[in-house]
Amino acid sequence: MPGASVTPLGHDLYLIDAFLHEEAERLACYLFDTPERVLVECGPSRSIGHLFDALDELGIDDVGTLAVTHIHLDHAGGAGHFAARFPGARVGVHRTGAAHLADPGRLIASATRIFGEEGMRDFWGPIDPVDPGRLLVLDEGDRLPLGRGRFLEVMYTPGHARHHLVYFEAETGACLIGD
Repeated sequence: MPGASVTPLGHDLYLIDAFLHEEAERLACYLFDTPERVLVECGPSRSIGHLFDALDELGIDDVGTLAVTHIHLDHAGGAGHFAARFPGARVGVHRTGAAHLADPGRLIASATRIFGEEGMRDFWGPIDPVDPGRLLVLDEGDRLPLGRGRFLEVMYTPGHARHHLVYFEAETGACLIGD
């Protein structure tokens, strides 16, 4: 089983390989280790342990916001688990996806029709709800503060999913697009 893989990208930005399906370079999460920490993507609960290992390796014991590009299981299936691990964190998501993170029943049913019960367990793991009070609804033009005058600019980019968001940060030039 792979361990944590953390790559510093400069300007307090880290790429975390969270080993989707136990394979390297299949799930990239991005941590802004800034005064107001933001993590972009968490992946499914099945592989979230790798993300937690990487955060532990970095000495991260709190995160202000988990921002997901969209709610597909490979990007946000572990959001409820992340919220349980970091009880002070908000979970940023487009308004169309927010209801599915708060009540993932329809998301689970849809994915189970495609992957079956065994596939859900083996590929994605359990999907826990996120307390609606912890959801941060995001849309075009919103900004997630990072501290010291920096922020992530939110862009609404429907296409791959109708609730898809992209995050841009000017100091690094990082444009975090999900799929």
